[in-house]
Amino acid sequence: IRRPPRSTLFPYTTLFRSSLAEADDVVARWFAQNECTAALVRPDHIVYGVASDAAQTGALLERACKHLGLTLATATSE
Repeated sequence: IRRPPRSTLFPYTTLFRSSLAEADDVVARWFAQNECTAALVRPDHIVYGVASDAAQTGALLERACKHLGLTLATATSE
């Protein structure tokens, strides 16, 4: 997987989703080329991982939290 373009929308470690609107489609093209719908990107623009559906996205976040020694909070219905 190649690095995402430097013109990404957020400068911090962020879960990018391909449904974000952007003027030049640089990030959208990157998602299409890498056949993913979500990517977890480090602040230095290195891709930690990508996912192509909700289950893979959840697994990606769980793996990242485990590597960081964090607990992933889950949403609950009230």
